[in-house]
Amino acid sequence: IDMDDPQTSEYPNVPANDVGFGMVWAKHWYDGLTLMTQRAHKVFALGNGALYMGPNGIINGFMKDIRDFNKSTKHIGDSGQGVPILLGECGIPFNMNPAPWNKGENFNQCNYAMNNTVSGIEGALASFTLWCYTPDNTNQNGDQWNMEDLSIFSADQ
Repeated sequence: IDMDDPQTSEYPNVPANDVGFGMVWAKHWYDGLTLMTQRAHKVFALGNGALYMGPNGIINGFMKDIRDFNKSTKHIGDSGQGVPILLGECGIPFNMNPAPWNKGENFNQCNYAMNNTVSGIEGALASFTLWCYTPDNTNQNGDQWNMEDLSIFSADQ
């Protein structure tokens, strides 16, 4: 998971003659606070060196983070043109607290977190691939890897 400040994080050092058609920088991007706490935060979010307040502030902050990442790609190659970005993986944790699949609970937190993530990415006009499917995902064990539960599919649902 790369949650570094895109202005100070390392980027590929690729000479301009090696930057060709079809090359993109495919970085992962997640709402780190939601991912680490397994809760959708409606009042604030942490961005790249900033605190974003309120629902609109969170989405606008995520847009800014992704736009800054896009600007940082201008350093790839010697031409100053850079390469397009593709958020090669993004999503939300579905093992929120409280667990949405428990009796009496719902997926409202998940919906809220997904809306923030996708709205920020779309507002930044970035391309992305949503981490969405692990065929053996279960409520108890998530994606069966690294204690993650990022799959929109679960055999238990």
